[in-house]
Amino acid sequence: MKTQRVLQTYNEQDITEGAAREAALRTSEETAQALLDATDDIAVLKELQKRTEMLEVQNLRMLETVDRKSRFFASMSHELRSPMTSIIGFTEILLEDTEEPLTSSQRSLLLKVRCNAERLLDMINDLLDLSKIESGRMTVKVSRVNLPELIQHVVETMTPLVRNKDTCLETEVPDNLPIMRTDEHNLNKILVNLVSNAIKFTPKGCVKISAALKGSKINISVSDTGIGIRRADFCKIFEEFRQVGEHPVGSNGTGLGLAITKKLVHLLGGEIKVSSKLRQGSAFTVVLPVSLSATGGRARRTCKKRQSSDG
Repeated sequence: MKTQRVLQTYNEQDITEGAAREAALRTSEETAQALLDATDDIAVLKELQKRTEMLEVQNLRMLETVDRKSRFFASMSHELRSPMTSIIGFTEILLEDTEEPLTSSQRSLLLKVRCNAERLLDMINDLLDLSKIESGRMTVKVSRVNLPELIQHVVETMTPLVRNKDTCLETEVPDNLPIMRTDEHNLNKILVNLVSNAIKFTPKGCVKISAALKGSKINISVSDTGIGIRRADFCKIFEEFRQVGEHPVGSNGTGLGLAITKKLVHLLGGEIKVSSKLRQGSAFTVVLPVSLSATGGRARRTCKKRQSSDG
């Protein structure tokens, strides 16, 4: 009996030692696998770090390229704007000269010179605005803005564009809209861009400017019954130097109007939406805060006090 108990004890010890060796072997394998996984993780981390550094270098180069492009546009725009302004000024003097009246042929030619010079000046100003926005040098001057009065001013400015067309220009703006606190110059440019674009692509029909208060926001819509835009082109129309769809004769431009408009809307803390049906018309809606907050927009901001018509 004693011998059996001794053998049993040895067998139990063998089993225990075998289990311990198996456990140790499994632990060693698990440790080795963990080391391999850790090595793989380190390799992955090093690769990620390498790629991140490459992306940072590429991003820096891209920013430098954008900055150089903006500086070039700004420099060239300034250089070109001065002579164009002089051409327009001298043309005005000749057209208004009453001592030596012009012949009808001379007046017609001078009017063409002035028209083309103004068109070139608009293109130059677009390039200058784009360079300012991209480089963060576009100043936002916050003041009190009477929106119905501003829209009426835009209509008066744009009326000559529809005078010789079968196109009407109308408004639907309530008089009781609240006074806005925003940048009047940039808001005016947004509206002029949208209205002139609508007139350009509406050979026959109507262009309407409407506005409505929606909570703490004001929705300003410029709609038309023109040629319309394909849904597939909705995103493309806001790209720089991009023109899509059909273009009426004589309507070619730089392809910057809507791109600049969208950037200006963002500067004023808003957003722009578009809806359209091909050959039925389009509607661009700008949603802006009634009061531009201190965090609205990314450009430098200054405040100016200005007397408004409401006192």
